[in-house]
Amino acid sequence: MGTRNRAILIILLVILSLSATFITISLYEYKQNYQEKITHHQEAISYLVESEFQKLTRSYVSRLDGFIKSNTRIIEAFESRNRDRTIELLSRRFSTFTKENPDFSDIRLFLPDGRLFLSMEETNNYGTDMSAYSFIETLKSTSAPLYGFTISNNKLFFQTAKAIIINGKKIGMLEFRIQTNTMNSTISKVLNAEYGLSIAEPNYPTSKVTVIDQSSPLYQKIPDNFDYNKKIQNIIIGESEYIIHTQGLYDFRGEKIGYYLTSNDITNIKKRFHRFFIYTLIITAIVIILSSWVLYIGFGTILKKIELMNIELESKIADRTKELEEAKNNALEQNKVISSLYKRFKSMFQDHRSIMFLISPESGRIVDANIAAVNFLQMDKKDILKLKIADISLLAPERVAELMSKSAKEGLENYISKFRFNEDIVDLEIQASPIDIDGHKLLFTICHDVTEKVLMEQKLKELNKNLEMMVQKETDKRRSQEFLLIQQSKMSSVGELLSAIIHQWRQPITAISYLMQDLADAAQQESSSKEYITSISQDALVQINYMNQTVDDFRKFLMPSKTQEKFNAAEEIVAVLKMLNKQLEKEEIKLNLTIVNASAEVQSLKLNELCIIDCFTISISCFNSFGYPNEFKQVLMNLINNARDAIIDKQKEAALKGSINIVISCMQQTIEISISDNAGGIPANIMDRIFEPYFTTKSTKGTGIGLYMAKSIIENHMNGTVKAENSGKGALFTINLKKSCGKGPRPDQTQKHSGQETLNLPD
Repeated sequence: MGTRNRAILIILLVILSLSATFITISLYEYKQNYQEKITHHQEAISYLVESEFQKLTRSYVSRLDGFIKSNTRIIEAFESRNRDRTIELLSRRFSTFTKENPDFSDIRLFLPDGRLFLSMEETNNYGTDMSAYSFIETLKSTSAPLYGFTISNNKLFFQTAKAIIINGKKIGMLEFRIQTNTMNSTISKVLNAEYGLSIAEPNYPTSKVTVIDQSSPLYQKIPDNFDYNKKIQNIIIGESEYIIHTQGLYDFRGEKIGYYLTSNDITNIKKRFHRFFIYTLIITAIVIILSSWVLYIGFGTILKKIELMNIELESKIADRTKELEEAKNNALEQNKVISSLYKRFKSMFQDHRSIMFLISPESGRIVDANIAAVNFLQMDKKDILKLKIADISLLAPERVAELMSKSAKEGLENYISKFRFNEDIVDLEIQASPIDIDGHKLLFTICHDVTEKVLMEQKLKELNKNLEMMVQKETDKRRSQEFLLIQQSKMSSVGELLSAIIHQWRQPITAISYLMQDLADAAQQESSSKEYITSISQDALVQINYMNQTVDDFRKFLMPSKTQEKFNAAEEIVAVLKMLNKQLEKEEIKLNLTIVNASAEVQSLKLNELCIIDCFTISISCFNSFGYPNEFKQVLMNLINNARDAIIDKQKEAALKGSINIVISCMQQTIEISISDNAGGIPANIMDRIFEPYFTTKSTKGTGIGLYMAKSIIENHMNGTVKAENSGKGALFTINLKKSCGKGPRPDQTQKHSGQETLNLPD
């Protein structure tokens, strides 16, 4: 037998086994279901029959007792033996009972001796001796109600009877008789069952049972061996199978008088079970046939594929085995290399001149130390390996643990710390890297003794500190010299300022002289009024105040500004021009001041308009800056005087109407001031040198420090800029100052000056 046929046979056997298992399970499940249905049916029959019997007992036994207690008029008529009155009263109650239950058959009253007094079914029957009935004898000796079944005229009746006792005297007996037709129809309707009735002989089971109610042909065919004492049993009659429930019937004395039979046809249930069994076998056979055909057709292809897969798998296994062998050989070679590298590392570690340790990052214990470390510590290696880093470090143990944890994760680089060895404190520079040796995580640590280096760095820091102090001292000295130069520059302008003051005082002195003469004439004339003399005095005071203001302006100009303060650049320009206006008028130099504020409003002022107390017609709040106002005025005076001197020199060469234009503009962040003239400009060959100290083109007339100090004041002390260039007709100097923010300096100014700058000037 080939491989293919063997495989097919094995699979068929498996399918047959599975099919047999399936059939067995299906039949078992269906049989269980069938048995459960039969059992449920049997229990339903038994329950319904017994419940119907119990319902009769509960209903009419209690009703009988209630009837005697509640119908006193009927009982009184019976006690008086008034038969007509009793029939009249009892007829209404009997009618009610029959309406409630059509099976209610009769109400009978008996005299104490057992004779019939009244029967509602046979009203004419009177005086019949009924003492032969078993319940009559029983009721003579008991007052409890009696109940049971009786068979009369091949019909089944339920009876209940009780003695009637009035004032301790038995006056008779009462009986209810109820047929079982309603019970029969209920059982037949609910259970779809047939019922029957049989009478038992006194000696049953040795004697026969006679079926007297053959409502169904079934009961005519009950076999002779039918066991009436068995409650539930199955019988087969012809091709049909039945379940028969047998309920015993007992009279007042508890003696069996017959049987109540109930039957159900279960033939269809059994036929369904047989059909299910046949269908299951057919379906299983079809599945086996189809499976065999599919296996026969397709299994050859599958086997071929499996054989190819086996061949391919064997090839892959061989290749994989070869790869594993090569990997094994490579692993052995790598182990040799690793072993060699470890030996080299061990040799390098031990013989290297640098101090090296292997340290456990968890405990901080020194695991190994090289020869250089042993020589450096001057200790036995066994003693070194007993140490922990916390034992020799001057750091707190918590800090040591923190550094160990950090080094285990990311290493440690160029970390300098102090250690104590044999009462000596040394500085070590540490390089640490985490490594893995034999599955243990360690810190490979290289140390360098940098004690001398640290001492040198400390000395260098002290030298740098002293150097900074020397530089600061020289800087302060230089600043003092600069401000001495500023004052020197101011002093060089004193002569010109005195000349300006003389020109400014000449007019008010002349006016005061005229006023004094006028006052003397007025004193000689008696007609002069007091008001006239007062007006002359007030005019003289105006001229004197003007002269005092001129002196104050001169004094303020000469006084140095020692601290930075807020000032308005436009106001300071006007103040300078007021001091120089007479000189400019004398030299017939035209001056024009143009103001452009942040709102693009423009105002032009000439020399004769500057003497007005409040000469500004536009807002000038945007021109607030922060610095040294007197030094700023000195810068302006130097630039204006230089322009004036250049114009005067130019006028010596040719006729020229000199003019100086000053423009102050409010930019977004700065204040721009430009001063230009028409004196021909600065020669190109000296343009780069004009801001150098002591450079001058005025021979003996100039000092060469004016422009140098102007640049130093603006750029070094006021955080601004100043530049020079030639315009179309002459020189143009442009100054840019930072705007002021509030009361203090701008943030960019505080970065440079760290608060208000104080200038230490000599007295």
